[in-house]
Amino acid sequence: MKKQPEIFNIEDQLQTAVCVPAIREAFKAWRAAGYKGITETTRELFNFWFNNDHVLFNGIKFKYHYFQREAIETLVFISEVQKINSRKELLEKYAYQPPKYLPPVDDFARFCFKMATGSGKTKMMSLAIVWQYFNAIREDDTKYAKNFLIIAPNVIVFDRLKTDFENGKIFNTDPLIPKHFKYFWDMNFYMRGDGERANSEGALYLTNIQQFYSRENNSNKESLFARFESHLFFVYPTSVIRDRDYVLSKKNDGLDRLQPLLLSHDSPFPRP
Repeated sequence: MKKQPEIFNIEDQLQTAVCVPAIREAFKAWRAAGYKGITETTRELFNFWFNNDHVLFNGIKFKYHYFQREAIETLVFISEVQKINSRKELLEKYAYQPPKYLPPVDDFARFCFKMATGSGKTKMMSLAIVWQYFNAIREDDTKYAKNFLIIAPNVIVFDRLKTDFENGKIFNTDPLIPKHFKYFWDMNFYMRGDGERANSEGALYLTNIQQFYSRENNSNKESLFARFESHLFFVYPTSVIRDRDYVLSKKNDGLDRLQPLLLSHDSPFPRP
């Protein structure tokens, strides 16, 4: 006998974000039905990542943890299948009670994954990058990103992320790219301070949040978020984000293809 939902049990609602309980239920049903609505590229990636036995270069067997798999599959479900591109859409569809206030600035999709330290946030980011890139190449480059900006909350995290992303290391050591996809993998990897290089199909930029603070007045952090809202490439493809060590503009490699761009940060940075 199917267990009836406990309508007066609000434990899930009290323990997590407002949309999470409904998303979990919808996601479970979608997964059980065989991932309806995903692209052929996404299906091939899912099959490669999660239905194959992987052995790393050092001979150790590798398998993505269930929570890493659930994270990337949930992102695909919300973005690719449900086609939710704003917090307003997310709240209206999944919030357990109507929101009293809607976000004042809501021009592009924002998704957050709450993952414990050491649970594989960097692996989640790499999965998302590969999913976006190959869908842009093989499916629709107006809806998926080939350019990626990763922002670390501080220099310590930047250095840790650099060990994974410099020269694309994580994409060569982890089982991320199927053999028949590697022909299409054409990425340049820019660490903070790197100069311009020859043109490539896609580009990944890694920096830390402090590089976006105003150089004239480092104590005034309000300009950081104003610049994020007004200059992110999803909305304004001709805009410029100026970094202390390099300028990301239409003149620089990769960013003549600014739209769309996937922005990711490893952990929350403080709001002013």
